[in-house]
Amino acid sequence: MSKKLEVILTEDIKNLGKKWEVKKVRFGYYYHYLKDELKEKIWLYNPQNRQIMEKRKQQEHSVSLLREEKAKELYEKINNSTLSFSLKKDKNDKVFGSIRAEDILKEMKNQGFHLEKKHLLDFTPLTNLGDNLLKIKLSEKLIAQVKIIIIAGE
Repeated sequence: MSKKLEVILTEDIKNLGKKWEVKKVRFGYYYHYLKDELKEKIWLYNPQNRQIMEKRKQQEHSVSLLREEKAKELYEKINNSTLSFSLKKDKNDKVFGSIRAEDILKEMKNQGFHLEKKHLLDFTPLTNLGDNLLKIKLSEKLIAQVKIIIIAGE
């Protein structure tokens, strides 16, 4: 009969468990694999580590609530807003150039919204004149839509 140890996972570990779970593992598995390969991702279970785990869980939860609150505020401001851009076109109504992510982010920054390229969902450079919808992921639960209007310039 093999001895089992209890460990605390500080990160998600494939085939073992989720972050902050307490798992029982065989001593040999811990000693030969987990201790060396994943030493930053696991702690041995003891009362002191349990207290540290509870504090960190609570801190992470409060930080995630704060982020979610900020995302909701940003969502209220940004959702259904409109951005306008101009692209040159020739006599045959062919458009030159495109609106890139950098252009959109620069315009958003001018309006007071500081976003990164990773927030733009399924973005491809825009070349169609008229209205285009852009989805912006503010958090796991909140996705805002921004209307991009592209007009023909000279």
